[in-house]
Amino acid sequence: MDRLVKTLTERASEALALAQHISQAARAAETTHTYLDRQAHRQLTVDTTGAKRLRVDDGGFGGYIRLEQRGREVHLSAPDMNHDSAERLLHAGRFHCALTPAIAAERRDGKATAGGWENTSKRLDLSATVHDTDAMLRGLGDSLGADGTVGQLAITDILHEAVFAESGRDPSWSRNYGVEVGATAHSADTSRGITLTRYASTLDAIDLDGLGRELRLRLAATAGATRTWAPATATFTPTASAQILRNLVSTLLLNPLPPHVDMHAALVDEGRAPDAYHAQAFDCEGVATGRRELVSATGKQNHIATRLEHSSENMHEAPNCATGHARWDRTKNFPQMSATNVSLTANSDESDLLAGERHVVVDARSLGVEENRSGGHIAFRLMTVRAVDGRPVEPLAPITLNGTVGDFLAAIRHVGPTVTHYPGMFSVAGAYLEMYLPTVGGEGGMFDDIR
Repeated sequence: MDRLVKTLTERASEALALAQHISQAARAAETTHTYLDRQAHRQLTVDTTGAKRLRVDDGGFGGYIRLEQRGREVHLSAPDMNHDSAERLLHAGRFHCALTPAIAAERRDGKATAGGWENTSKRLDLSATVHDTDAMLRGLGDSLGADGTVGQLAITDILHEAVFAESGRDPSWSRNYGVEVGATAHSADTSRGITLTRYASTLDAIDLDGLGRELRLRLAATAGATRTWAPATATFTPTASAQILRNLVSTLLLNPLPPHVDMHAALVDEGRAPDAYHAQAFDCEGVATGRRELVSATGKQNHIATRLEHSSENMHEAPNCATGHARWDRTKNFPQMSATNVSLTANSDESDLLAGERHVVVDARSLGVEENRSGGHIAFRLMTVRAVDGRPVEPLAPITLNGTVGDFLAAIRHVGPTVTHYPGMFSVAGAYLEMYLPTVGGEGGMFDDIR
């Protein structure tokens, strides 16, 4: 456990030196654009027997070089880049550049400011935190009560660093740090088990009482039920709302909204959200990130764009400059258009969304293959529990809910404050929210009888 006293090593200076070396290695007729990033993490796992395990992963830098040469260009992928491999990449790229014409019309506006940015300077003292784990386990156990027991607690701190540099410009670096707490709970008879997480920039910002409440609701819903339900409104837990939101945004980027969607909260993408997994000062093309409403509270969609593509079907609606939404895809060896950190603007208190008798959705599992959707239609299987003031009363039989992205966005009426973010190709905020279900599915849907 000696590594507990150490913080994760910050190595942005190493990537800056490598990027400078690449720029200096370019010939007179060449321009290089270099993006490098890495992720490192430590995870402390503790169980109720007192056993502790520590795992440390101090990842190296990888990324790409975009080499431009006399009106030609090529993206050179390097999952693990160093001085020697960069030299070899440039040598190989000089041959491939002759095969690929450079993009004629680029969205070059919006380059990130030179220098550095980080979401927080605070770091987790894991050697001190290890002494608090017994109290954390007891607190989560008290939240579960007689409904179950806590089996394991995992505390992970995560460091993400990125560097962008291009010939003739000063480089930029970005650093994102956060802490994730994951808890595993089992039913009283140990026949059922679940795991939930919370994430923020610091451990103190994580609501462990809220994690325990959601654990209890989710565990109760897994007990199995035969009674069906068709309420007009349902409350979604942070995990379930994030599942909905991730699929809505993924579909929205491929299937733009029709005009005049009746919204009650704005759908926001914030590249520098400090408590988000993918908080970063710039995207993989070196374009500054910021706050952008993907869909405003009035229902207007604002499209995103990279240097090479955009989300609009209509060129007149496409942004005239890159918006900071390019993600380097190491499997496709090419920048991809993507959201960064998405959330819904809050318009209610969390306590109001749990007050009284509620049908609470604890899991919203997507049905179907995302890449094969057509027309923006999506479907979910909802796992639900009846609760009173946030305490589970009985599990209810799952239902299937399907509709367009516009249907689901219009159905969201009340949104509580963001309590956590979840990882993925883009980060998704989790918050308690209330949805008016008859809005989803259109005419002939399962809720026609209660409209």
